Amino acid sequence: MNRSRINHHYILTLAELWSHHPEKNSQAFRFLEMVIVDRMWKCRFVKELGREVIFGCFEEFVEAPLPEGLGMRVQSLKELCAHDEKVTTLIESELNRKNGSAKSLKTSFGGNGKKMGGEEDES
Repeated sequence: MNRSRINHHYILTLAELWSHHPEKNSQAFRFLEMVIVDRMWKCRFVKELGREVIFGCFEEFVEAPLPEGLGMRVQSLKELCAHDEKVTTLIESELNRKNGSAKSLKTSFGGNGKKMGGEEDES
């Protein structure tokens, strides 16, 4: 299984935990931690769309509707994670990180030249 599909599995599990099992927030925090630390949010194959999605910044990923992103406002994510200091710190760090280019991600993940929303990548 390639990295892009593995990233999708982790993010799908994270969204599932928050959507259908709010009592399992501690598990969701661990998944979010992995998604941020390994930067899984940057690029992944979304099975439901049949293509990869690429995000230029963490905020785009958080606010993109499901299944591309988490489908929530950044402030809502921060509030949801407020009781987990480690995850809160990771979120802030990722929001403040300088963003990489989509071109370098395509090289790393073997992307298909499509950006989020399906438009062609001009880089």
